[in-house]
Amino acid sequence: MTDFTSFNKALEYIDANLDSEIELSEIYRITSYSYEVFARIFSIISGISLGDYIRTRKLSKAAEDLQEKRGNIAEIALIYGYSSSTSFSYAFKKFHGKSPSDVKSGQSFRIAQPLRLSVSIRGGEFDASITEKETFKLVGVSQKLSPNEMSLEVWQSLEQKLQEKLRHIKSKSIEMYGLYFVTEENDESQYMIGYSMSDDIIEKQVTRKGLTIIEIPSMKYAVLRLEGEVTTSIHNAWSYLIEVFLPQEGYKYADSYDLELYHGNDVENSDFYMELWVPIRKCE
Repeated sequence: MTDFTSFNKALEYIDANLDSEIELSEIYRITSYSYEVFARIFSIISGISLGDYIRTRKLSKAAEDLQEKRGNIAEIALIYGYSSSTSFSYAFKKFHGKSPSDVKSGQSFRIAQPLRLSVSIRGGEFDASITEKETFKLVGVSQKLSPNEMSLEVWQSLEQKLQEKLRHIKSKSIEMYGLYFVTEENDESQYMIGYSMSDDIIEKQVTRKGLTIIEIPSMKYAVLRLEGEVTTSIHNAWSYLIEVFLPQEGYKYADSYDLELYHGNDVENSDFYMELWVPIRKCE
């Protein structure tokens, strides 16, 4: 069973349990990925966060239940995970543009259809390989950001901040990295761009500049070389990786840092070249 097949089975499970607790262990059983990894890959491929998808599906189902008179507003709110009628009504009106009472009385409402992932790869062949990389450290700037919130403007803003903080440091690599990570303190998704630096440079020059320092463990990676518009290239590469390349090679995505290696900083260039480094593990 490919990852896309198992992911769609997980989405079917989620959709069948919108009115109850979603068991994280069941997501792992279906996909062999933790809920966090499943949510991350889903977000990259679909372009929306898993949390937003579940929320809109719940509000859509809640509207159906109200119109079919399957309970009063307070009961429906509780069924779909809202602690009060007030919070439910606020979220409901924000999504549907109408109050629960309006929909209950027969007015129309928005329908969020169940999502199924499918392969949609454009651009022909991908240049992909498998390689190992030893432990190294990245130094850079970061901000709270989920994968589906990334934009060219956000990247350029972070890149400018990085150059300002590192303009007096002479020993930085010419290759810029980007990566997502989750903070241990508050389980918050962050995006970082930075450079690889040696321990002595970090200790002498960057420790007091308010920069983020992350140690990347020794890993085996699937490396995809991409050229063209960044967002589309990354989306297509992940789709190809999950559905085609990794199953062919007998690997799965590993729960570690996936890296974007940028050759230059002119990301608006249609010929922009970058590499996607995705941590992998052998299928069990």
